Amino acid sequence: MTDAAFSTMPSSSRIMISRRWIPKLECASCFEKFSRWKCVVAPCSHVYCRKCTVSLIDVCIEDESLYPVKCCKQPLSKTQLSGTLNAKRRATFELKSREFSTSPDLRAYCCNPQCSTFLGSSSGRPSDIVCRTCRTSTCIKCRQHSHSNETCQGNAGTLKVQEMARKEGWQTCPGCKTIVELHEGCFHMTCRCRTEFCYLCGSKWKRCKCMQWREDVVVNAPVVDGNGAQNVRRAERSAFKHILMRWIGRLRR
Repeated sequence: MTDAAFSTMPSSSRIMISRRWIPKLECASCFEKFSRWKCVVAPCSHVYCRKCTVSLIDVCIEDESLYPVKCCKQPLSKTQLSGTLNAKRRATFELKSREFSTSPDLRAYCCNPQCSTFLGSSSGRPSDIVCRTCRTSTCIKCRQHSHSNETCQGNAGTLKVQEMARKEGWQTCPGCKTIVELHEGCFHMTCRCRTEFCYLCGSKWKRCKCMQWREDVVVNAPVVDGNGAQNVRRAERSAFKHILMRWIGRLRR
């Protein structure tokens, strides 16, 4: 088609033809091709269609360790991501973004077990916060129901969990104080707050004298103290499973 013929066409027809000439982009996830305005382009120039973008967001909402949504280790724009969501999903994504962006030790949640809505950061907030979802009032100091005429006894629930963790041999992240349980793999732990630490002793990674990741050492690791006994036994079983799966993987190649 000549430029003269194109210029004499109605504007609506010119728009349709122009769109056909625009090359489509390939989604890095599903490999289908879509128009540019139906895609999200990551900072690394990889492209995701709206459906795959929503799937990425859903996974991120469910697993904090995957937050923020990123490609090639570069976060995607929250504005772009929000534009792919309906109103309900967008509200959930924005709430989770606020939660995951708040330091774990400052996060406040509704004390109603049937609700547990994130209330925001406890820093600089009044002593009591009313949940917008169920209208329950939570004491920020002890994380229990508000008690205007009583003395706050501290976070009794947290103390119970910490006692349970000690009995079960769980470890506490030295960064955000989150309790972590090792299911499989080595002693090298990476918390959702990005702190790396040794599961055996709880110290930051490579700052302790514990026997670290070597297959022969972990499988045959001696118990050097009573406090680490359960951790070592758990790690032995986990390490054996980890090694077995690696060998099975090699046999399948």
